[in-house]
Order: sequence, then C-alpha cells, then structure tokens
Amino acid sequence: MDIYSLKPYQLQIAKAVMRSIEDGKGLSFSVMIARQGGKNELSAWLEAVLLSAAARDGGSAIKASPTFHPQAR
Repeated sequence: MDIYSLKPYQLQIAKAVMRSIEDGKGLSFSVMIARQGGKNELSAWLEAVLLSAAARDGGSAIKASPTFHPQAR
C-alpha cells in the first residue's frame, strides 16, 4: 500500500496511528474530517496495511462503530 496515495491531512493521521502502534503505545484516536474528506479511505488504508503486516502471524482486528444507532444498524 502506497502511503503517498493519501492526501496530506490523511497522511498526518496515518503516520500518528502507525507511530503509536510501532512504539507500543496503544493510543486511541478520534478522527474528525469534513464530509467526503476521506475518513473511510484512511480507515481502509490503515486496516489493509496493518492486516498485511500481520498476515503471517495470524491474529485479528476489531473495528468499532462510534455509536450503535444509527451507525451500527
């Protein structure tokens, strides 16, 4: 996955998330970007990179919705 396919504001977030993972900090992130700003693209990029990196080791991923209603329905 090419990190430079992300927009600069997405790249800044992606780098912060990846740094937290690499440093073993386990931080939580809330990302606020305007509508149509690429939140889903960023999320999908991070998921793909992380799952690809851990593919040989197995494991799992958890993705949570912000609220149950209406988003999780």
